[in-house]
Amino acid sequence: MIEMEEESVRKTILHLTCCLLPKPNRDSMEAICLFLRWVASFSHVDEETGSKMDLHNLATVITPNILYSKSKDPTKDESFLAIEAVMGLLEYQDDFCVVSVLVQFIQMNIMLLIPFGLTPYLFVDSSLFWMF
Repeated sequence: MIEMEEESVRKTILHLTCCLLPKPNRDSMEAICLFLRWVASFSHVDEETGSKMDLHNLATVITPNILYSKSKDPTKDESFLAIEAVMGLLEYQDDFCVVSVLVQFIQMNIMLLIPFGLTPYLFVDSSLFWMF
């Protein structure tokens, strides 16, 4: 995993990654994230009631099951980065479930463009650059 300092860049890359998922997978991810956000809404209701499972704690528990290293000896830094990625999915799910028209166009037409020697590159600011 790559550590990125700037929050906006991290959020944009995570959003574009979610947009590239097939629609059924994206819909499943949205349902799971919304459910986990609902569960987290019951954390710390008041001083005496509520669970301690806020979004960060849920991300910490869920992450090893969905993002894990294939290496036999994963470093601690990788696990913390994975937790931050899942935390971002949970925090920004409302934004991530919206797929931009540009991404939809690319998904629908990408197979038509490759035989002509065009290779699309998406940049962080969602601009599109074509290489011949």
